[in-house]
Amino acid sequence: MDNGAFGARTRASRGCGGEVVAGGDQSELHAAGTDSQRIRRIAQLGDGDRLRVSYNALQNVITGSGATINPATGPSDNGSVSTIIVQNKGTFTGNVAVNAAGVVTISNAAPLGSHTITIRATDNCSATTDATFTLVVSALTAGIGDPALCTGPGGAVDVTATVTNGANSSQSATFTASLPAGLLAVPGTCSANVGICNVVNGSTVNWSGTLAGNQTVTIKYKAQIGDQVVTGTQLCITSSGTVGGSPAGSVTACLTLNCPALGTGVIPDAKSPASDQKAGSVLFYNIYSSDAANYNAQNTRISITNTHPVLRATVHLFFVDGVSCTAADQYLCLTPNQTYTFLASDIDPGTTGYLVAVAVDDRGCPIDFNYLIGDEYIKLNSGHAANLGAEAISALAGGLPLCDLNSTTATLKFDGVSYNGVPRVLAVDNIPAKGDGNETLLILNRFGGDLSAGGSSLGTIFGLLYDDVEQGYSFNITGGCQLRNILSNSFPRTAPRFESAIPAGRTGWMKLYSLSDNGMFGAIINLNKNSNVQSGAFNQGHNLHKLTLTQAATLIIPVFPPKC
Repeated sequence: MDNGAFGARTRASRGCGGEVVAGGDQSELHAAGTDSQRIRRIAQLGDGDRLRVSYNALQNVITGSGATINPATGPSDNGSVSTIIVQNKGTFTGNVAVNAAGVVTISNAAPLGSHTITIRATDNCSATTDATFTLVVSALTAGIGDPALCTGPGGAVDVTATVTNGANSSQSATFTASLPAGLLAVPGTCSANVGICNVVNGSTVNWSGTLAGNQTVTIKYKAQIGDQVVTGTQLCITSSGTVGGSPAGSVTACLTLNCPALGTGVIPDAKSPASDQKAGSVLFYNIYSSDAANYNAQNTRISITNTHPVLRATVHLFFVDGVSCTAADQYLCLTPNQTYTFLASDIDPGTTGYLVAVAVDDRGCPIDFNYLIGDEYIKLNSGHAANLGAEAISALAGGLPLCDLNSTTATLKFDGVSYNGVPRVLAVDNIPAKGDGNETLLILNRFGGDLSAGGSSLGTIFGLLYDDVEQGYSFNITGGCQLRNILSNSFPRTAPRFESAIPAGRTGWMKLYSLSDNGMFGAIINLNKNSNVQSGAFNQGHNLHKLTLTQAATLIIPVFPPKC
């Protein structure tokens, strides 16, 4: 066939050469030869141009996880795409698959680093084209530190996570830890060698930043086991991370509570108010005293017990003088299940005041250790004597005060978040008549202050005295950090006087509270010298009842390492 046989314009049939124009327009036929040779030449030139597939040059994934990568262009062809395969995955050891639409699926990504992936497309004419992209595998790890002895309610654990940029160039990265119910991130404890880390709340920790090529960020924070979590419970933290906009990869770290239970039954609710009938992390003894001239007549036997069967306890004791409000301190170290008893005359002779005991760690920082109980036997020269339980205050998981090796003081907040709230309104449930031979000693203590300097003062206390027919009489009293006085016509000053409001043969009751939002504890001890000869005469005492609480009380303690 010669050129004139095509006529003015002729279309060749469709085949691997595509559409061929012959006849009047000869510009496309730039190769010498017959018409059929020219048609084949056009087909050969067109095959490579019409088959297209490509991907964005850089793709990111986290080790062990996967990703779905869509093509940036194609796959497309003027004819049809016959096959598309993974031609080469280089040093990548995970799984790579591609479907007919050119969508690449990555799974079990490994190892860390940059890998070149090649995808090959073939069309119906056996023409091929290769598309390559760099797959950057970055790493995410997380682990929970294993306490030396055992893990139990209220215990704190160290959590460490890392995110590594597998690329040679810098990339942005993110990290999120999701904690389960029963395990709480401790506010203010998150740190990282690069970027910004934050404990958002008890269940979430976030980090974000830019990592240089091949850089690793190490993220550290503390978590605390819930106070009601029982032995045998497994708690798992799920940590997720992204690098360079990769799909989020995730890892899981778990711990199992393995401290032996204190006994059968349900763990008491740590959120229950301060009481002398529970264990706690802070103990408050309403009064201690000794007479330097006569220890036998006036003294206090103080006991404190560690009820935990495995963990030792370190306790910081603060002896607060009820007159000067100054504090003297001492550390006490208790082995598991140990009880310790001492006389006030041996530790702080000649002083009357109150005692605060705080559970601390090896740095002297306050900890959640709701396993302390205690009591005291006190006898005074006046003849007053009683056995008073130590008021126990629970620490609450997730609310530990900020304290570390650089701290010189720690602030304990009794706000219902870090520790239980403490009493604001106190009550004396039964007051016997002075006319019946009763000498009733009222003891009030302000709870709070900076114990590196001294306890806070009670200030003005408002009170209501009620007789046994519901008639009330108001009064005001003032005191330092401790107030001690016998109920009589001169204390408190009421109108009519105390012995008229509660005459012989009658009883009454009283409630007291600060005009400020202050915390108080108190006790009452009764002495009746006729107790051996009158059936209705009794001695002894008890701690005051708590009618309302305050969440504004704070206690500052000095921090320094104990020598246990």
